[in-house]
Amino acid sequence: MVAWDRHDNTVITAANNLTIKVWNSTTGNLIHILMGHEDEVFVLEPHPFDPRILFSAGHDGNAIIWDLDRGVKIRSYFNMVCNSADSETLRDLLLIVLLPVSSHQM
Repeated sequence: MVAWDRHDNTVITAANNLTIKVWNSTTGNLIHILMGHEDEVFVLEPHPFDPRILFSAGHDGNAIIWDLDRGVKIRSYFNMVCNSADSETLRDLLLIVLLPVSSHQM
């Protein structure tokens, strides 16, 4: 899975080894390795206005909000997956529920 921030400054990748990697899109240098998921990540969604914020969701039932500047987890939510929807439907639902209107509300 691959995502770019809204300014195309960073590329974010999710790998089979349960890590999320944040890359500088100009130099190709690795900036951060984010760890917190216990199963495959199927949603990577940068915040639409704040390039510091990333949302990820995995098959482990964890939804995590990350600080990309510091490379740390801001908040984690767990939900037992009872019924699996396709990732586009689930991503839209989770973004509505979890992302604040501004970063001051976190």
